[in-house]
Amino acid sequence: MYQEHDIEGGLMLQSSPPIIAPVSQLYTYARFNDVRLKKYQIYFIMRRPRISMIPETVHYRGGLIRARLIVQIGPRFEEFDFKGILPSYFEGFPPDWEPLRAWAEPGFPSNTIHVEPDCLPGSRASIMLADVLLHNTISRPEIENFQVDYIGHALGKDGLKGSIDRLVGRSGKRAGHENLQRILVELNSRHPDQEAFVALFPFEGQSRIISGGATPYEPLNSFEESPDRAFNFLDADVPRSVRIKLAEAALIRYFRPAFNKTYRDAFPAAHHRIMEAVRTIDMTGVIAAFSTVLAGSQMYTSTVPPSQFHTAFMPVRSEADRVSIFELL
Repeated sequence: MYQEHDIEGGLMLQSSPPIIAPVSQLYTYARFNDVRLKKYQIYFIMRRPRISMIPETVHYRGGLIRARLIVQIGPRFEEFDFKGILPSYFEGFPPDWEPLRAWAEPGFPSNTIHVEPDCLPGSRASIMLADVLLHNTISRPEIENFQVDYIGHALGKDGLKGSIDRLVGRSGKRAGHENLQRILVELNSRHPDQEAFVALFPFEGQSRIISGGATPYEPLNSFEESPDRAFNFLDADVPRSVRIKLAEAALIRYFRPAFNKTYRDAFPAAHHRIMEAVRTIDMTGVIAAFSTVLAGSQMYTSTVPPSQFHTAFMPVRSEADRVSIFELL
């Protein structure tokens, strides 16, 4: 291995907490047409065991929603008791409001909790069981964690769009919608006991990192010989569309989801055109990172263990034996 320059640079791409919701809720989100949702341009398709409620057990007592839940694990069903807080999703209600009562409609599966707010007696507000579970801890990793099956982005010929628009077929290539349907059919066939979810990420954050100084290698070029190079990769613009594609590719390579093909087994490679912006400014690394602590979940695949923190380190080399920034950190 050899070190080309005594200072090497990299691009770090970061996301604020994702929105996580059952796929069945996508069309509900799409109806809002909220401009804030447009920034969520990377999506994960995931799954975990189906969880529903026994309707007659749902009630509110002592500041908590309480119910007996049913989880399907393979061919068997298991019941367990749940109690937890309500998420603060109810816009227009005063901060100190409380439910007078809570209930669920009879039937199976039962996935919607209704509450009567004390600020509007006689009215009804509703929330999905999935949203309540994401804001509470069950302490059952085997049913709480999400297995990632596919990663995609919302970029289309018409430019940057939100992932929800792409997934419900309102924008971008029609193939985006068809791909979701194909994956859902496959998941239902292979894992009928599991429920499909999406996680939507904005990946709006970016920073530049540099490393150098004392290293095990002898640099071929010093900072004094080409000072403009370091300032170039610190100041050069990397368009948001390129950053989204880089984050998507790095995450696919890191998670290796079952339904992804491109980037899954090799990234970055010389023929990947999305690397041109990085190679032009001679960066030698791309990092994509996110946390799901605030989203209350852990994600995993067959090659990545469950965690609330995930960081994909992708070295970028102009030559196979050139060290990247990651060897210098």
